[in-house]
Amino acid sequence: MKNAFLFCFLICYTAFGQANLPVEVSLFFKGEKLELEKWYIYESEKQNEKDENVDSVLFESLRFYLSGFELTKKGKSVWKEKESYHLIDAENPASCQINLNFAKNTDFDGLKFNLGIDSITNSGGVKGGDLDPVKGMYWTWQTGYIHFKLEGKSNLCPTRDNQFSLHLGGYSFSQNTMQSLSFDLKNPEKAVLELDLSDFLRGIDFKNLNHVMSPGAEAVRLSQQAAALFLLR
Repeated sequence: MKNAFLFCFLICYTAFGQANLPVEVSLFFKGEKLELEKWYIYESEKQNEKDENVDSVLFESLRFYLSGFELTKKGKSVWKEKESYHLIDAENPASCQINLNFAKNTDFDGLKFNLGIDSITNSGGVKGGDLDPVKGMYWTWQTGYIHFKLEGKSNLCPTRDNQFSLHLGGYSFSQNTMQSLSFDLKNPEKAVLELDLSDFLRGIDFKNLNHVMSPGAEAVRLSQQAAALFLLR
């Protein structure tokens, strides 16, 4: 009887076992692989005729949350990842590799996820794992998690040491900075998410906007701008 049960289990596991979709996050600047502590030159759309034609920028840190991963079929969800919170850190290449595990017979043609953390998780207090406050991505119980953090230097910043800090977060009503994204999957065996920071910086006037450290209208606008960077290859 025991052997018969084991045989049935093996048959079922073979037919309905686990499959996976590797999700790779690739970070770029002007089409080149992003490197921290490296100076880049780029043209800013926000400069006026009195400004120099180019800006130089250096990135000291880039961190953001991807959460709520789902697989979809014709726009409808067919699988959701449990406890789906992933902190992407440019300083840690291993964090840019996400593996989604699901039933082998799952039929899907699309991928959904969020840039940031949902309001229920934010209002539920501190968590563990990638949500642990020691990761440096949590403000307070009132303001919750930082969804997207970018820090560095720009020669256009009229600040000490030309520093800029963009900490984008907020989860309540009009201050909600979480952004939802969805893509069609051309390759069901691997998803490569690309984002190029040069496109993000072109819409920022560092002379007048170089520190965002709390929820608000600017954080919402910049979060929408950050979400628009993502491309699926």
